[in-house]
Parts: sequence; structure tokens; C-alpha cells
Amino acid sequence: NGGFDLAVISTPRETVPRVIGECGQKGIKAAIVTNQGFAEADRRGGELQKVMLAEADRWGMRILGPNTLGVSNSFHRFNSSFMPLVREEVPVGLVCQSGVFFVGVKQLVGGMGIGIDVGNACDINLVDGLEWLGEDERIRVVAMHAEEIPEGRRFLAVAENVGRRIPVVALKTGRSEQGARAAASHSGSMASDDRIVEAAFAKAGVLRVDETQDQML
Repeated sequence: NGGFDLAVISTPRETVPRVIGECGQKGIKAAIVTNQGFAEADRRGGELQKVMLAEADRWGMRILGPNTLGVSNSFHRFNSSFMPLVREEVPVGLVCQSGVFFVGVKQLVGGMGIGIDVGNACDINLVDGLEWLGEDERIRVVAMHAEEIPEGRRFLAVAENVGRRIPVVALKTGRSEQGARAAASHSGSMASDDRIVEAAFAKAGVLRVDETQDQML
């Protein structure tokens, strides 16, 4: 397959399913789709997202995004983002649903050794990112930004498991009805009822902050 592990795709949305198929034919098993305009945008975007996912499934490929800055790993000097990021080998993992936290990581989180922006989260989601970071021995704390919580039961299990080793600190946005609508416009899905989120965080041992000024880390 030429030794390629990852494709970073930033082409017009109509072309993305075809590009995913071409990558699959080359044996590439992971793709980061950076561009917007899928399920979070309109009906046509939703249709394209379904076709894109079907094509990825055909080739056994996983997708991060769309609408994402991707992954940053300072330990391996890797960054898929088109934005300039501060690179520090600090024991902090970040999983977020907004690229704002990537761009402003020093001010909002205090820095990151490994970061994952799940964006639209059409395939790889917040829980996947949390689980992955929790298994990395170089990471001693995970900062999480969530607009909505997917896979409730699995989230509880993963958060509890990760929390046995390291602290998980979370900022949940989209708490009000208006905020939930704003979150939906970005991720393509509705935010959970905040009372349910509060109870889930408490049960899983997740440390919740109300705003970044609370000093997450």
C-alpha cells in the first residue's frame, strides 16, 4: 500500500466520498476530513456524509471529522492541522469538539501533548478519543470539551476506567436550549439535557468546570 497510514482530506465536499474510496483502494485505514459542509450543514451534506461513511466501511477505514483540525501529537512531532500550534511534550491530553481549543490551547487548557478534535464526529467520537488518551502512559490528565455526549453507557464505562488512572476534567458547552441549538449547528447532533450530563459526570468521576477560567488544569 505504499506504507501510508493516514490521509488528510480537504477537498470540496462532493468529492470526498470518491477520495475516501481511492484511499481505501490504496490500503489506507484512517482519514481526517478537515472540511465543513456535511451533516452539520444541510440535507445534501447529510447525504454526502452517509455515502462517505459507507465507502469508508467498505474498505475498513476510520474517519476523524469532518469539520476538524484533526490530531496533534507533540511526542511524535505530528500535526494534521492547517493552523500553527504550540508543540510541547507535556503530559496533557485534550479531546474536544471545537477547533477553538486547539488554536487557544495554551490560554484555555494550559497546553497539550496529544490533542484530538473530533469535529462533526461522524465516526470517531469523543468517547473514542477519551479511551485512546486514557491508554497512553505519557498522559497524566485529560481535558475534555463536549458539546454533546455520545454513547451514554459507553461514555460512563470509559470515563470511569480512565478516571481510575488519571483525572478527567470536562467543560460542557451548549447547556441552555440556545446553546444546544448552537452545538447542533457544529456537530450535527443535539446536546444532552444538562441535568443528565451532570449526573453522568458525577457517576463517572469526571471533574466538571463551568468555564475555562476555572483553571481546568
